[in-house]
Amino acid sequence: MQDPAPDNKNNNNQPIKKIVSAAENKNETATISDDIWLDKQDVLQRLHISARTLQNWRSSGLLPYSKIKGKIYYKETDIEILLLQHRNK
Repeated sequence: MQDPAPDNKNNNNQPIKKIVSAAENKNETATISDDIWLDKQDVLQRLHISARTLQNWRSSGLLPYSKIKGKIYYKETDIEILLLQHRNK
């Protein structure tokens, strides 16, 4: 009887590999379970903010992020939540 752990390990790495692959190929958008992940440039362009502002949001915990191989990614839904939380009514 074989241990199924190696197969599970490979399956667990698939989402990460998909993000890294998409990051290397700028023509693709990385998705996991219908979540869209954006890199720094995508966020800066969409929100029209400076790199320093994005860094401040990240450092203060205002905007969650993930870091893979030195590259930072943001979930599109986290950005939408941030905008909704700070919307003037």
